[in-house]
Amino acid sequence: MSIRDERMQHLNMFLLGERCKQFKSAFRSPLVATKLLIEKKKGFEAALYVPESPGREPAWVEFLREGFGKGIRIEPNKLSSALLLVKVRGRIFALTFGHTRSLLKEELFELDFGLMVVVNRVDAHGDQPPVVVPMQS
Repeated sequence: MSIRDERMQHLNMFLLGERCKQFKSAFRSPLVATKLLIEKKKGFEAALYVPESPGREPAWVEFLREGFGKGIRIEPNKLSSALLLVKVRGRIFALTFGHTRSLLKEELFELDFGLMVVVNRVDAHGDQPPVVVPMQS
């Protein structure tokens, strides 16, 4: 099976500035989320946050009710998202899933992080292809 046939997971990763030393200082405002995972192992520390989503009725439900009556019941939509913070060598990386980027203080983002990753990955002679890591099923 070729790499193209395998499922890939695209990741949104941000490096937070050196002045961000603790996970709680990365958040824009007090976080309303459940901390599901805390890992402290040799070499890294990680925490997974899942924001609370109250759910909202879809806007189109009212249109249906106008034509078919108030008895129509549709489950509210809930946004599923998560934020994984990982601290390695004193630096914090944020991996955002869904809409969790908005939870972070944008002024902490290292703006050239993505560029530096690419520059460090490309071989000086241009003969090294990018690494593609397939997801495990």
